Amino acid sequence: MDAHKPTWVDELRIATSLFVKITTPLSDDPEVHCAALHDLVSRMQRAIFSYEGMIIQFLEDDKVGFL
Repeated sequence: MDAHKPTWVDELRIATSLFVKITTPLSDDPEVHCAALHDLVSRMQRAIFSYEGMIIQFLEDDKVGFL
């Protein structure tokens, strides 16, 4: 018996998505805000990379930040 499997099956992968919403205002001072945000994202990167994950994008607007 020939176990024919479609070629698209080779492209299936397990994926997990994580959405983080940062709602706490970090600071009104831009330098302090950027430093705190950098520290936060760096910590999250280390945790995500330790599971062989990756960050696709980081978005921030005037209300909240998303990772």
